[in-house]
Amino acid sequence: MSVFNDEFTVPDNYTMADVKYRVKSWNASYLGKDYIMEVKSEHHIILTKTKHDMKLCFYPCIALLLGIPVLFMFVLASPYAFLFGIFAYIALVIIVEVVAVYFFCLNPKKAEYNITFSHEMPIRVRVVATGEIGMSAHEYQGLKDSLYGGRIESGLGFDF
Repeated sequence: MSVFNDEFTVPDNYTMADVKYRVKSWNASYLGKDYIMEVKSEHHIILTKTKHDMKLCFYPCIALLLGIPVLFMFVLASPYAFLFGIFAYIALVIIVEVVAVYFFCLNPKKAEYNITFSHEMPIRVRVVATGEIGMSAHEYQGLKDSLYGGRIESGLGFDF
């Protein structure tokens, strides 16, 4: 888990209504669609993204399917081996599901942005980010650009 602090000032002509509108529009955009916005007060917002690793959801299914041929080998051996095979397969199912629930449901990757806005003009924004913020750095940059009113990038293109 990592922690990141950032402070910046929005342009002088922005009011708190403009800032709120920009945060809400970012949250409705493609970059912010995975984030849940919790409004603590007019000057305090928490954006949280919880992402499950889909590979962890897939591994239990593979383990259970790979156990079926082993179960059939026990079925063909003898009646006692058949009972042992059934109990071993049930134990495998229980162990795999418990481990999968722990890793998949109880241990998601989480990024949280705790954003506070100052009461004076120009509005100062303070962001404290915690969690898996390295994977969502581009989303934070999009939020910051949205609060600045977009960024001007130089490069190939038309100049008007």
